[in-house]
Amino acid sequence: MTDLWAWLDGLGYRRELALWVGLSILLHTLGALLAWRFRHPLRGRLAMGLSRLRGHWGGPLLLESIRLAYFLLLPYAILIRRGVLELQTLGLLGPADPGQSLLGWGGEWVVAAGRMMALGLAGALVLSWGWRNYASQVPGAGFQVAGLGPILRETAYLQVHWAFYRAAPLLWFGPTGEGWPVFIGVVLVGLEAGLDPRLWAALREPARAPRPLLKAALCWLSALGFALTHNLWLVAAVHAGLTWGSARWLGRLSKDEAQDDQGAEDEPGQHSDALEVADDVLVLFAEVHHAGSDVRRP
Repeated sequence: MTDLWAWLDGLGYRRELALWVGLSILLHTLGALLAWRFRHPLRGRLAMGLSRLRGHWGGPLLLESIRLAYFLLLPYAILIRRGVLELQTLGLLGPADPGQSLLGWGGEWVVAAGRMMALGLAGALVLSWGWRNYASQVPGAGFQVAGLGPILRETAYLQVHWAFYRAAPLLWFGPTGEGWPVFIGVVLVGLEAGLDPRLWAALREPARAPRPLLKAALCWLSALGFALTHNLWLVAAVHAGLTWGSARWLGRLSKDEAQDDQGAEDEPGQHSDALEVADDVLVLFAEVHHAGSDVRRP
C-alpha cells in the first residue's frame, strides 16, 4: 500500500485527480451494467442468493453502504485526506476563516442566496411549463418519492458526486478558467450517464423518462448555480426543492389530465346506462393505478 501511495504522489495532483475521475466513471459503469444484467429474474444458486439477500434486512443496508462509499467516501475520505481536493474547491467552505464566518462566507451568503433564489425560481417556472406539456402528451408520466428523507439523501449523493466532477476541471485549468470549467464537469456527468444502459431504456419509455430528464436539468442548473455562487449548500437546497416540486407537479398534472379525459368522455354519454358509466370509471382508475405502478421506481 505504501508503494501505491508513493506512485500516486509521483503522478502529481492533476494526473492523480484524472485517475480518480476515470476510476469513478468506470465503477459507475460497471455497477450500471451489473444492474442491467440482473434486471430480469435469474435462475440457479446466484438467483437464490440474491433473493435471500433482498429479503434479508441487511440487503438494503448493504446497498446503501455501497452507494455511500461510492458517492461520499471516494471524493472525501480518499481525495481530501490525500490533499488532492479541498473543501473550498468542492464548495463546502468559503474563502474566509470559518471561525469568523458561517462556513467561510460572510455577507456573501446574502448575495449567493439571492442569486440561487432567482435561479431556482427560473428553473421552477421552466420545469412547471415543461412538465405541464409533457403530462398532457404522456398519460401516467411521473415518478414518486417516499418523502423528504429520500429526497435529501439523493440530493446529497448527487451533489457531492457532481461537485467532484466539477472540481476536477477547476483544478486542471487553474484560477484563470474562472467559471466555465464547471461545465466540463457536466460533460463528465453526461459521459458517465451515457454509459448507463438504464438511461436509454428509460428514455425510450415516455412514462419513465421524467426522472432522467429532471436529473439532467438539475445537473445543468447546479453547474450554473455553482458558477455563480461557489456555494454547494445553496445549490443542494435548490436541487432538493425542485425535485420535491417536480414530483408533486407531475403527480397533480397527471391526475388532472386523467380527470379531464374522463369528463370529456362522460359528457356525450350522459344518457347512457348508469352501470356502464360506473364500470368505465372503475376501468379508468385501474388503468391510472397500473400506469403509476409501471413508472414507480423501486
